[in-house]
Formats: sequence, C-alpha cells, structure tokens
Amino acid sequence: MRTFLTALLILIAILMATPSASHACGHDGLYIGAGYSQSLMFSADKRRAFGFTNDRVLFGPGFGGHVVVGYDFCGSRWGLQVPFEFTTMRLNRSERVMFMSGAIEPVLHIASWENGMDFHLIGGVGPSYLNEGTIRDLTSSVGINFGMGPGLSWFLSRQNDFSVAASLDVPFRVIYFFGNRLSNNGTLVFNVPLRLSFTFGF
Repeated sequence: MRTFLTALLILIAILMATPSASHACGHDGLYIGAGYSQSLMFSADKRRAFGFTNDRVLFGPGFGGHVVVGYDFCGSRWGLQVPFEFTTMRLNRSERVMFMSGAIEPVLHIASWENGMDFHLIGGVGPSYLNEGTIRDLTSSVGINFGMGPGLSWFLSRQNDFSVAASLDVPFRVIYFFGNRLSNNGTLVFNVPLRLSFTFGF
C-alpha cells in the first residue's frame, strides 16, 4: 500500500510538471452523469452464524450502477462531486445482497491534454449500507467509507455551454460496518469500486 501511494504521488508530480499538460478544469461548471459500477470487497474478519463466529466474511463480485452530480470550479483545478452507487453481490456464498454507498468527493484535476484526456484524483467520505438480502439472518449493516484514488476522463465534446465525457474512477476505499451483524464486533472491509460513466456538463 505504501509503495502504491508513493508511486501515485510521483506520477502526480510528473503530470503537474509536464509541459504537455494544459489547463486542467474538468467540466468547468455543473455536471451530472450515470454509468456502470463493479465492486470488489475483501475482509479478514470472521463472520457470525447463529450466534457464534464462523468462517471469514466473503463477498462475491458486485455488479450494478451509479449516478453522480458534481461541480468543477471555473478557473480552478478543484471540483466536488457526490456519487451514489448500488451493486448486487453474493454474501458468504449463500445469499444475494444489495450494497449501496454514497460519498462527498473533492476532485483535483491534475492534468488535461488537447486530445480531451483529463487525469484527476478523487477522495472522500460517506455512508455505506448492506441490506438484509434473500436470507433473514440479520446481516443488514450500516457503515462509513473513506476512499481515495485516480480517475481518467475523455472529453468527447467540450464547448462553452455543454460538455460530454466518458470517465473511469477507481477510489480505493476502506469501509467500517458498525455493530455485530456481519462479524463479532464491527467489520472492516477493503473495497475496490470501478465506476465507468458518461457525464454531461452545463
């Protein structure tokens, strides 16, 4: 993890210093978007089953979608976006559950090129929720998530009053589910969400 963060910081420094980078501003105003989401989740905590601790909590790959509303501040590298994700996945190989997550994410636009590519960094905090699923075993849980990661947008059109971009965001997250429903005393989950979307700026 430390090696990844060091490499990411070096890459950001190079991109901000490179002469090929032009003004990085994103949509330069209000934007909305929607798209496909895939969520990979891992936990080392032991799950509870009928009152006692059993095997490790297991999450299958999650598939779903997301919506996002954001604003890129004119003349600045900074923006702010609020994504909401919803994915369905298999829990402990036995039941299908719905995972929902939201966040308030500051966006730092690192570099933008004339071909429409925009490299940015996102990070944020927000609530997460796992529903009861198809088996009534008291696994529904509420948690909080913290995330940070890279993103890449390709602007298909960028005009004064309208812009369109295809984006891929990967905010690596840590989620803490409160209580003893998933495991004995709180459940720590590492989450790798992939958000592929089309965004429209106004």
